[in-house]
This record gives sequence, structure tokens and C-alpha cells, in this order.
Amino acid sequence: IDALMTEAGFYRKEAGSMEEKLQYCREKLQITAKLAEPFIEKPMGEQYHPIAVSCYSRELYKKYGEFLDRALSDEGGISEEGIGDDEIIFYHAIYGIRATDLAQFSPAVDSGTFKRRAGSYFAAYKNRVQYLGPVLSKNSVITPHLDRNWHLAKYMPDLNDQVHEEEIKRVYRAMVWGLVSGNIHFNLADRLYVPESNDNRDFIVPSKEGDAAKDNPCDKLSELQDALSVNPPQVTRILRSLETQMSNELRDRKRFGETLLARRLKWHDPEKIQQTGDGRNIFRISEFDPDTDASIFDILYWVKYSTPADDYSVAKMNLLRDAILELLEYYVGRFVEESAAQNAFAMVMVDQLRQFVDNMLQDRPGLPANRILDDTVGMVTSALTCRFREEYLLESPELEDTVLFVESQIKKIRDKFEKNPFLG
Repeated sequence: IDALMTEAGFYRKEAGSMEEKLQYCREKLQITAKLAEPFIEKPMGEQYHPIAVSCYSRELYKKYGEFLDRALSDEGGISEEGIGDDEIIFYHAIYGIRATDLAQFSPAVDSGTFKRRAGSYFAAYKNRVQYLGPVLSKNSVITPHLDRNWHLAKYMPDLNDQVHEEEIKRVYRAMVWGLVSGNIHFNLADRLYVPESNDNRDFIVPSKEGDAAKDNPCDKLSELQDALSVNPPQVTRILRSLETQMSNELRDRKRFGETLLARRLKWHDPEKIQQTGDGRNIFRISEFDPDTDASIFDILYWVKYSTPADDYSVAKMNLLRDAILELLEYYVGRFVEESAAQNAFAMVMVDQLRQFVDNMLQDRPGLPANRILDDTVGMVTSALTCRFREEYLLESPELEDTVLFVESQIKKIRDKFEKNPFLG
């Protein structure tokens, strides 16, 4: 402070009074305090307030205490032992921020009401790790991490829960589209799930120990998500095929009823959407029921059915269900006018729900009995009911009738069990 007082006399000739010299000192201290600001860009979104602290010697405070209290009122000034009389230390910090709060590290956002491109660092990182497949010898790029698995959400969840959830749903989206489109098919001869492309995208199910030598081929539907979760190149390829398929269909001016999705998901009433085709090459889940035309919601049931009890997660099943609904909305939304989109979504989802219910009511040798009682039916009906009311703002008699029919079938079976519990 004494040095700044002397400096004021040299640089400000008019600073003759003590008050003017102290004002000069105050300005210099404020400039110095700004140098302690965190060396990062301003965080986005929520307003974060830096924590500011300054400290100085007790001797200095004895001499200039009143001035320091006024000059450093916003800096949390405090006197401490061990600090030289010729030092004032400033410390500024921002707590609670994450990398995604910074523009360069932020993911892309497209919520309908707000849109933002991914930050350059985030995009560069994702562009690199998307080519890292499970077969190391075939990878053309090197992992930027110390561990070969740290770029995978399965092994290293993102600190941002929303980003982590989107990464998992991206894998589920690829899984659902792969199955429905035929990009992933079940080879009945080998009893294996096989990708359409196999260059460094082999379906390898990682071992629980993380030992590559113990990795196995994918022979169960419940393992398909694991096989894709360690295979970013395959996920990228499948999702690109989705975009290519829609682009080609839009270029050819196809109606929704002529699209691959509509043809693979056989409709109860094909005339409603002017569905074309001869009914061949319909989506089926061949591992369990190769003879039944499947609903897209059948994926949900058979994934649960094939998942060991210790590995079952309601949260993951909800993410899979949401990925199915969002895929339908995304695809259908490209082929209808925006003003008619909600009604179109409702038609597609009710049709798929009806097919799902019909399939779950089937009772024949080789299939689990009383499948209509399974929780996945309720997961679908409750999600659709909520979506119709809160997002689509629609009252759907068709949905209500289907839900009531499901409830009546469940009641009928439970009444039968109540009369004779041995039937269960």
C-alpha cells in the first residue's frame, strides 16, 4: 500500500491529498483482483457467481484496516499470519460448473424451442472416438484416453447426467432401427445376431471382467445393447443408414405408407396409410418367434424376457421404451405436415400398441404364457397415455379402447388364477 501511495504521486500529479492517493490504490487493487478470475470462458445457462477471497498480513490491516475494508468489500478480505506485509493475495473460483457448461465443450441441443450446435472441442472428441471399434487391431485411430474403454458410456459415464442418458438412448436407437430395418438380423443357423456390415464392427459382447480375451459373440437379444455400447462405428453406421433411408424416400417423394418403416411394421388397417407391398419381409424377432409379425414394442418385452434377473434395470427399460417412441416420432415426422404430426404419431403408436397387445395375448407352445400380465405392457400404455395428453394434447378413443381392452384381459386372467391358483 505504501508503494502504491508513492506511485500515485508520480503518475497522478493531482493526487495530492491522502483520499486521492487511496482512490488510486483502490483502482489498482481492483485491476489486480480481476487477474484472479478463472481462466475460462463465461459458463452458459445458469448464472454462476464466483467465490472471491483476498488476504493480507495483520500488520498491514492494523495500518490500513479501514481502507482495506472499503476497497476490498467485494473480495472477502481477511488478515492472516504468514503473509508478508508487501503482499495481498486474491483468489477467485467458480464451483459447480461442468465441462458442458462451457460453449466449446457443450453437446448439441435441439429441443424444439432451442437449438445449438455442439461446441468445437466436443464435436472434435466425438468425431474421433466414433471410429474406435472393439477390435483394436482394425482401428484406424488411437484412443485419446489412458484406458481403451473410457470413451464408452458403459465404462465411463459422462459427468452430465443428461449427456450420459442421451448416449445410452443413441445406442438403443441404433439397436431398434437396426432390428426393424434389417441392418441387424438374427442368423437362425448360427443363432447369432449379425450386422449387415462387418468391417471392424463385429458384434462382440464384452465380458463383465473387462477382459477382451473373454469377449463372446452376440447370441441373445439382451446382449445386443452391450455389443453396440462398445461399438461406436457400428452405432454410427446404423444411424447413418436411418438418415440415408429417409433422405432417399423423401427424394423419391414417397408417402409414409411406402417407406421401409411402414412396410416392415405391418399395419392392422393398411388402407389408413395407403400401405404398399405384398406383406413379405415383415419385421419379426426371429430369436424367439420367427413366425409372428412383430410390433416395434415387442422389442421391449423380449429384451426383458432375455435379460438375467440380476442385470435387469427398470431405468434402462424406460430409456429403451423412450428410444422406440422417439424413433417413431422422428421418422413419421419427416413424412407429414407439421400441423398433422401429432395425429400421425398417434395413429402409428396406437397401431403398434394393438399389434403388441395381439401378440402378447397369443398362447401357443414355445411362447411364455400370460404375457399380457408382463410389466412391459403397462410401461407402453402408461407412456402413450401420458404422451397423448401432455405432449400431443390429444384425446384418443382408439388408445382408450385399447387400454380398457388390456385391463379387461388382465382382470380375466387374474380372476381365473384367483379361482384356481395352480393355473398360474
